[in-house]
Amino acid sequence: MVAGAPAFSVDAQWVRNSNGLRFDATHYNPRLAGAIALLRSSGMELRPLGEVAARVFIPPRFKRIYVEESHGVPFIQGSHLVHFQPPT
Repeated sequence: MVAGAPAFSVDAQWVRNSNGLRFDATHYNPRLAGAIALLRSSGMELRPLGEVAARVFIPPRFKRIYVEESHGVPFIQGSHLVHFQPPT
């Protein structure tokens, strides 16, 4: 559990009847479900994003510059952390 993250439980029927049988907890967050219910009852027109956007994408991350320590602050990728041996 993430520190400070609220805990919640949901009815097993909600999980069984979900579209695609999703197991990611955020999909069942009661606050999210409440927000969606409010939107549906607001009378606002709700449409899927694909109907109002021609192209949706996640832009690439910024280019990382890998340098030796003498040229700046070295960058360590997450996959390299298991190989990192800090000085003792």
